[in-house]
Amino acid sequence: MRKPKDVMQPLWLVVASCLFVAGAAQAQQPQQTQPLDTLIHANVQSATSSYTDLTAEKKSSAAQLWIHVRSQGQRELVTDRMSWFRGLQIGGVPVAVRPIQLVGSGPAESQLRYFKHEDRDRAEQLHKELAAGIAGLRLQDLSGQYQKSTWLKSGHFELWLSPTWDKLTAP
Repeated sequence: MRKPKDVMQPLWLVVASCLFVAGAAQAQQPQQTQPLDTLIHANVQSATSSYTDLTAEKKSSAAQLWIHVRSQGQRELVTDRMSWFRGLQIGGVPVAVRPIQLVGSGPAESQLRYFKHEDRDRAEQLHKELAAGIAGLRLQDLSGQYQKSTWLKSGHFELWLSPTWDKLTAP
């Protein structure tokens, strides 16, 4: 899988080449600036489109699950059953379980939260998997609040356990 920074170098080379060729042509024929500007714009749009196509696979990256616990006892229970959490999959793709977060407050009931509209289907699949082991788990759509945030990426999911949660019923 190509990473965005792997793609940036070819993108800048394309844009720089277009500008160099355009600049040389403009120096030779200054009276044709309008068609040349149109050509430059078309070349930049093409390079941008290529970059978008090459980085589209990033949008379908593996889901990340952040687990929020309210007590040391919950942390130990989650840690003891970490193999079950790491076995979770969405559409055959394993879910990356991130480090457990010990928090002092949170929702009164256990929730699986998602933050981007495009994650709805994956959130529903992950919710189904998690609900097999966590009784009363609710799916919480927070995309209305966080859709435009740039620091939360697609595929970011958070499991918040209620303060009374003390049993994982899955095998």
